[in-house]
Amino acid sequence: MKPLMLILFTFLLLVEVSYAQDTTYIDKKIEYFSSKEKSNNSEKYAREIIKVGKDSFKIEYCNYYDGKRYATGYTEGFKIKDDSILIIKNESWSFRKICNNVYAVNLRDSEYVQKGIAYSIIPFVKNGSFIYLNSVNDTLLTEHYEMGSLKDYKTPKIKNTDTIYTSVDEYPIFPSKYGNLRDYISKRIIIPEIYAESGIQGKTIFRTVITSTGEVKNIEILRSLDRAFDLTCLRIIARLPKFEPGKIKGKNVNTYYIIPVAFRYE
Repeated sequence: MKPLMLILFTFLLLVEVSYAQDTTYIDKKIEYFSSKEKSNNSEKYAREIIKVGKDSFKIEYCNYYDGKRYATGYTEGFKIKDDSILIIKNESWSFRKICNNVYAVNLRDSEYVQKGIAYSIIPFVKNGSFIYLNSVNDTLLTEHYEMGSLKDYKTPKIKNTDTIYTSVDEYPIFPSKYGNLRDYISKRIIIPEIYAESGIQGKTIFRTVITSTGEVKNIEILRSLDRAFDLTCLRIIARLPKFEPGKIKGKNVNTYYIIPVAFRYE
């Protein structure tokens, strides 16, 4: 019996080691050792990378209580294809390793491209400048990241010498073939699940300039609701299709244009 027990014990050890190798702790584990300690702290999570298949991974936001996993919060899924494509939800990022912790990445769709440098692929950590370009390589938005944290952004501006009108004979018109502007923006907003219990609702108000050629420039946030929501909307507004410009006496002019975007998680 003893040899058999030894074999079973060895097998269990191997299973335990194999499972441990499939989980990587990105952050220091958050562990509560008593119900009192847990109740005195706001709910906190640490990220864990878990390999769920040959090329599939997920990042779970977890915490522990008395040595056992107590709760799992927001979960992100990742898949690597052909060692060159990272699939996150409905996005497919092409990537190329330049050197250790430096990856050239880009995301393309039918009309736009986003490209920049990432520090790592899983987790996907942007590090440096990311630019959004249209089909003719005009820069629509530039974001600057430091280890995954967005530090700054810039949108194109018209020349300081150009006149911008507040009152015009005909205000800019969003092209009808795309439907109305509110629905166009709302359909493109991806709300993270982490907002489900946030209780956040309200609106972000943007001021833009619709140029005499119909482009959206000089994007400003007049009223902020939440930083992450503000930036999600800003990226959509920066990539809006061309408007019918505002007019004075039949002439196209630069016009201030207000865009409110409402948020309510349902």
